[in-house]
Amino acid sequence: GSRATVYLDGQPDLDGELPFTVPPGEPAVFLGGRCDNFANFEGKVDEVAVYDRALTDQEVAAHYQASRA
Repeated sequence: GSRATVYLDGQPDLDGELPFTVPPGEPAVFLGGRCDNFANFEGKVDEVAVYDRALTDQEVAAHYQASRA
């Protein structure tokens, strides 16, 4: 859908509607920046996982807790 939630330290931080702008079949996903090197996170993204579905709040919290071990 068009709903997105951003989590910080395993807890929901931002929630809202976003347009889905990736065309079907698009082979590339950019995380932490854009392909033209604009608005990058400057290497501040350490761990990334991509899922084929939305995670529940409980799954996100469990991932965060596991990363602290």
